[in-house]
Amino acid sequence: MKSLHCKQASPPAKLEAGQLKSTARPHRRRGPNAGSVPYKPDEAKTKLAEAKIVDEVASVILALAPTKPTTMSALVDLASSDDTAKVISQRYSLAASALHYWGKRIGLPMRQRGRQVLLEPTPRHARILELVRSHGITEAARRVGISRQRAHAIVCRWEPALRGRRAVVKLAVLPRAERRPPRNIVVSFRISTDDWERLLAVTPVDGEGETSGFAKARAIVLSHLAAPNDGEPGPAKAIVNPAEGRAKIINVYDQKAA
Repeated sequence: MKSLHCKQASPPAKLEAGQLKSTARPHRRRGPNAGSVPYKPDEAKTKLAEAKIVDEVASVILALAPTKPTTMSALVDLASSDDTAKVISQRYSLAASALHYWGKRIGLPMRQRGRQVLLEPTPRHARILELVRSHGITEAARRVGISRQRAHAIVCRWEPALRGRRAVVKLAVLPRAERRPPRNIVVSFRISTDDWERLLAVTPVDGEGETSGFAKARAIVLSHLAAPNDGEPGPAKAIVNPAEGRAKIINVYDQKAA
């Protein structure tokens, strides 16, 4: 029977302390203000008094100082500052859910979602308002590349006085045409068919071209009203060159009134 000889293993070499690797999990990345020193009870009480927090709520927050000083300091900042819950939780290395839990349990008002309300117009809004003052809402929206409704909302937010204003347009004042006296008197008389045919065949003196019989009759009346040099009514000047021969008989009532 063969005997097995086992070679004894050499003892493990000593490892230096710098060669040991830690197996702990890496810490989460914290914010720039992580690990801030918690408030002392007197400092916390002063900050709550300056923020005008209700005494009942302030006493509950200060009661956490002996057991949870970090939570107490975070609640003080949550009640007295405008910082977001995310910034406060990173400042004291707390979970945002824990800060939300304690704030709701104590009775602090929850922070609204979204960004904070702007206190003054942004540079883009200021440029839009300047364009509205010069060119109106529609033209300002076209130049900036936004809708008219969006430009109107910006105007209502920052300068409501600009609503309804229009760009000043320089208009040239044209001279007003002189009006002739109104013709509100109707003169009606009868003439024979032959006279009507002769009236239609004549040509006005001024050579205006084809005119209706009613316009020619009016011209005759007005020419008799014109005063010549001696002050006596003159003869009719509207009829010359009577047509030769007998014209065709037409229905007078089919003619259009002048």
